[in-house]
Amino acid sequence: STDKFAKFLAEHLEHARKQNQFKRIAIVAAPHFLGKLRSNISKEVEKLIGVSINKDLSQFEPRVIKEHVDEAERPSA
Repeated sequence: STDKFAKFLAEHLEHARKQNQFKRIAIVAAPHFLGKLRSNISKEVEKLIGVSINKDLSQFEPRVIKEHVDEAERPSA
């Protein structure tokens, strides 16, 4: 289920954080899943989220997803 996957992913992110595998992270997920994921993420991981995109981009190629992340990182004009 998506609840189990959200919990698993949150635990994986926490483990990776403890292992210093990332200093900042971008999260891109469909709205219904992003909410579930956020409710399971630790406060420590939450602090490291640099970009959060509330869209289902799973049908796109990695290059296109990266463009969305890059655009979200740019300061608003």
